[in-house]
Parts: sequence; C-alpha cells; structure tokens
Amino acid sequence: MGTQVEPRDFIVDCLEKWWLDAKERHNNIEELVITLDNGSHIQSHRTQFIKRMTEFADKTGLTIRLVYYPPYLSLYNPVERCFGILEQHWNGTKA
Repeated sequence: MGTQVEPRDFIVDCLEKWWLDAKERHNNIEELVITLDNGSHIQSHRTQFIKRMTEFADKTGLTIRLVYYPPYLSLYNPVERCFGILEQHWNGTKA
C-alpha cells in the first residue's frame, strides 16, 4: 500500500490512498479520529508528521483528531495485543 521508509510518511500516504478510495462512500464524514501509539516518529511534537497530517487535512477538508495512547501502556493498543498473540504462537522462533 505504501512504499515510504519513514513511519510518518507511510501513515499519511496510506491515509491519502484510503481517502481517495473511500471519500465517495463516506461523503458525510467531516472528521477522522486517528489513534496512534507514542512511537518516536509520530509523536505529537514531531513537526514533519504534524506537517504531513496538516497537509492531508487541508487537501481533504477533513478535521483530523490525533489521539495518542499513553506512553508505555501498550495493553490499550489492540495492535500490540495482536503482536503478543503472534509472539506466543511463534514461541521465539526466527522467521
């Protein structure tokens, strides 16, 4: 879906692609609420990530609300719970 190396660019590139595909089906949406972990590349004080998200909001006319999970509390993040299950399944084996 995305080819960018930086997580901030990958996230925004995927959002832009999703919106191009979904905007006609969801033409009543005015706001996107995006939950994020506190990864070092997408924290709220990272200006490049915020710049890309602002450009996306300006381009689409959407209000973007970024909601961050508390630091070091991955138990609230459903993706982290999925990784825990996968780690148990892999049982320490290398891919």
